[in-house]
Amino acid sequence: ELELLILLGSALINTQGPGAPVVAEGYNRAVALCEQLAPSADHFAVYWGQWRIARTLADIRRWAERLLHLARELDEPGLLLQAHHANWPTFFMLGEPRTCCDHIRRGLAYYEQGDFHDHANIIYGGHDAQVCGRGEAGLALWLLGYPEQARCSAAQGLDWARQLRHAGSIVHAMDYAVMLRQHVEQGADVT
Repeated sequence: ELELLILLGSALINTQGPGAPVVAEGYNRAVALCEQLAPSADHFAVYWGQWRIARTLADIRRWAERLLHLARELDEPGLLLQAHHANWPTFFMLGEPRTCCDHIRRGLAYYEQGDFHDHANIIYGGHDAQVCGRGEAGLALWLLGYPEQARCSAAQGLDWARQLRHAGSIVHAMDYAVMLRQHVEQGADVT
């Protein structure tokens, strides 16, 4: 049942949206099942889904912390990568670009140690973690006052997405590139 709820939750996020009541119901049921079982990668997938559908910054941060704690407990590089993958946008949204960049650095260190291309599935957001990390780093570096490093990072993410030939990753990288360009152009208008 837990495995089916994980797959259903990811599919429903993509078809109904992360705020749909049916999505929350499924993940709440999955969390209840997790409480009856020993910690596993399935728990991690459930917590990742809960992080993705969380509606408040406090809940987003709480689920991101749980992911990191569980990944450390299970000591699996792929889960550690995905825990940092959840934490970097969390800290970006919390207005902490340095901490965001730290999670990117640590997460991508795991990425470089293994073959995690299969993680670009619907369970982990439907995009490649390196593509996401490079794009998010672009935005964070821009906020920190490093526009050239920001452009370079976002371009690396887009290049990697194109190499992967993964549609979700390409779209994700393009989204970051568009956001960064808009921020840079708006910043130029201010000066």
